[in-house]
Amino acid sequence: MSARYQLNETVALRGAIATGFKAPTIGQSNVRNVTTAFSATGLVDRATLPPSDPISIQKGATPLQPEESTSYSVGWVGEFENGLFVTIDYFNIEVEDRISTTSGITLTQADINALLAQGVTDASSFSEVSFFTNDFATLTQGIDVVANYSMEMLGGDTVFSFAGNWTDTEVDDVKTFDVNGEQVQNISPTRIRMIEDNLPEYRFSLPGNHTNGDWRVLTRLNYFSDIFEDHIYAGLPIEEVGAEYTVDFEVGYHINESFIMTLGARNAFDNLPDENVLYDTEVAGSKYPTTSPIGLNGGFYYLKGVYTF
Repeated sequence: MSARYQLNETVALRGAIATGFKAPTIGQSNVRNVTTAFSATGLVDRATLPPSDPISIQKGATPLQPEESTSYSVGWVGEFENGLFVTIDYFNIEVEDRISTTSGITLTQADINALLAQGVTDASSFSEVSFFTNDFATLTQGIDVVANYSMEMLGGDTVFSFAGNWTDTEVDDVKTFDVNGEQVQNISPTRIRMIEDNLPEYRFSLPGNHTNGDWRVLTRLNYFSDIFEDHIYAGLPIEEVGAEYTVDFEVGYHINESFIMTLGARNAFDNLPDENVLYDTEVAGSKYPTTSPIGLNGGFYYLKGVYTF
């Protein structure tokens, strides 16, 4: 349900509220594979099993339920005679029963003996098991600000824009499992931090687009605040990945009404994210954080032609 109210010729208010759901996929309900994985004690054979498997049920698995969400947003819109257009929106999204795989749950010898007695013959093949489960809930809220300003400049038309975002995610209502008689949370503090902090909390883009006759010039400044990445196993001391700026350029020329040639650069100054602090030891081969919002390949330069007919 949504609504928009025009206060006057310049300003309007808007808002929306919605519910939704996402059913478990066939893969989440039936996946079965065995991998050799890192753990705090070294390499282990970890089986990912369906929640309906006897081994999963012994370790606390239950039938998967749909993820359910409730969201709402409120916003302000302003369009002014001087060429300025601004929107400001607040959003709030709550998702319950989010589905994820459990961390590796150790099979003790007592577990294996009990399963073998039930006729589960493959129980002795695994050191750890995991399965999909309705694991936790999240609350995500944020603010989006978008602005455009048009003006005549240098004999042509120029549009300055701004797109900014603040987003905060919090994890709560985490499911617990019995591990050797003790109730522990499935997702570790490090995994929770990945969910909460693996995306930039603040980001903005500031482009300027100038057209003059057959020429078009674009310059864009991008900013991403710091993130956290843990990509081997929970507990490895990977430090925060610092905030980053990138700059994009693009120059286009209309050779005729149908054909335009464009020379451009994304991340023109070849900026790279912070190196992994353990690159030479534990994470050899992964020099840069793989989830860095600016990527890990540096600058990208291109020449392209577009023909419209």
